[in-house]
Amino acid sequence: MPKNNTIKTKRKTTTKINKQIKELERKPEPKKSYKILKTAINNPENLTNHIPKIIKLTKTTPWIVKHDLTTALTYITQQHPTQMTPHLPKLIETLEQDTTTRNNTLHILNIISKKQPQKINEYLPKIQNHTTDNETKLHTTQILAEITENHQIKPKHIKNLSLQNKNQQITKNTTTILKNTSKHNPETIQKYTNELINQLNHKDDEIRINTTQTLKNIAKHNPQKITPYTNQITKKLEDPRWRARANTTSTLKYIAKHNPQKITPYTNQITKMLNEESWVIQADAAETLKYIAKHNPQQLTKHIQKITPQLENQSISVRKEITKTIKHITNESPETTKPYTPQIKKLINDNYNEIQLDAARILKKLGHTKPIQKLDKIDKKRL
Repeated sequence: MPKNNTIKTKRKTTTKINKQIKELERKPEPKKSYKILKTAINNPENLTNHIPKIIKLTKTTPWIVKHDLTTALTYITQQHPTQMTPHLPKLIETLEQDTTTRNNTLHILNIISKKQPQKINEYLPKIQNHTTDNETKLHTTQILAEITENHQIKPKHIKNLSLQNKNQQITKNTTTILKNTSKHNPETIQKYTNELINQLNHKDDEIRINTTQTLKNIAKHNPQKITPYTNQITKKLEDPRWRARANTTSTLKYIAKHNPQKITPYTNQITKMLNEESWVIQADAAETLKYIAKHNPQQLTKHIQKITPQLENQSISVRKEITKTIKHITNESPETTKPYTPQIKKLINDNYNEIQLDAARILKKLGHTKPIQKLDKIDKKRL
């Protein structure tokens, strides 16, 4: 189409829409507002320059006209979210003043939050005031979930959250908010610990993964808060999703670091995690066993056959933690680790100095003198 014809078409369209809006201003009627809605559905780009007037018209009556116009704004936002952001103050004003269009307005804010969460952040206090029913809760929790994905928010903005809603999507949104917030402010999420524990057996995979990650973040900050729930948490080592198992293994690691005696009864379950495919899980399980061995080495002696194969693990982290575990066992019960001397000797040539040192100390405890020379050599290098 020639350029001049395109300009003429645009002018004609603009004139037509201006006429429709003026008619609405003069007499708000559903058949007139429906024309605007139809344009928004089929050609939302034709309405982007008319957003301020449409927002202003949403304050008119009757209700069906308001609904058509806020729905039209929703369609415009879906295709052109950046065109709507300059008008956020007016949208928030509408949100606060008109309950009849609240869900549509929240839906618009929800769409913007997915594309430009930082633009919505400053309006959170006003958005948070509107959680009276499940539909508004659905939108507000979705907005918070989008914002917290990449932005920190103030603790007061999550004060009305609850995990006791039967709506699965709201629960999913809420666990996402708690997970995201717990990365930066775990202390503000601690009060939800009991509710989180109740979500550990949820049928939805994402909710369980979010929950286990939040508990992990709380445990890292304050393991004492999580310790009373060790039994329920340990059961998630058998979760079908590996991320939930990984989060759970990390949580138990943090508990074991400060309260190894609380984890000792679950040594068998943790030892099984050494057979996981993920090195992350293996490493956390190995570190947990190290803390147990340091506190109660006797508890690990009966698992020695399952532990020692990990001395050849490809992961440095796993080898390091298992070597330390065996060192603690050897200090208490050298006769238990003596049969595994050949495997321990191989570690003298490990690429990682700390593993070499621990292997040399184990062998020294087992009565071997040659490793002492190796130990001295490594120590000189470190000095």
